[in-house]
Amino acid sequence: MKNTQENLLNSAIRVVAEGGAGAARTRAIARAAGVTEAAIYKHYPSKDALLRAAYHRVVDQMVAEKQQLASRRLPFRQTVEMWVSLTFESFDTSPDAFRYVLLTPETRPEEDDELAGGQGQIILDLVRRAIDANEIPEVEPRLALSHFTGLMLNVPRMITEGALQGPAADYTAAVVEAIWRVLGPPPSSDAPPETT
Repeated sequence: MKNTQENLLNSAIRVVAEGGAGAARTRAIARAAGVTEAAIYKHYPSKDALLRAAYHRVVDQMVAEKQQLASRRLPFRQTVEMWVSLTFESFDTSPDAFRYVLLTPETRPEEDDELAGGQGQIILDLVRRAIDANEIPEVEPRLALSHFTGLMLNVPRMITEGALQGPAADYTAAVVEAIWRVLGPPPSSDAPPETT
């Protein structure tokens, strides 16, 4: 029974990752799992319940890793480096699960607003903490979240689309530098002004 549930979760993730949210039909998920459609309803009250369970299985693990990182209270730049590294490692080792959760927003349950909980909230808290510690200049935290996630998630998106070659881990240093240029302190004003 546990194996069938796990198989259904993995199949739902794979079907959505490969074909988008529109491909998440009970028949397609059952076929991918090698079971009948009735087996889905034996374990889950609805297709949406299965999709939510798959979403939460992946997200809960991601959030736990990021909460553990945030609890270490490292300097903001070091936290950003480790966050991007964990994220890209997650994509490289489990691209279907990563795409299911982060690159297919239609699969996100309505009650799971990124800004109200999960990884988005952790980033908002980290940004506020970094501002309070004068590690970064004052910035609207939600704008910082947008910059942070946009710069980071574009790499897996572009790898998925074939516009960049993987693995994502190869881009960690460049993405961290880009995030730091956007959110970090301005460059030292000790340099002589440029002449035109």
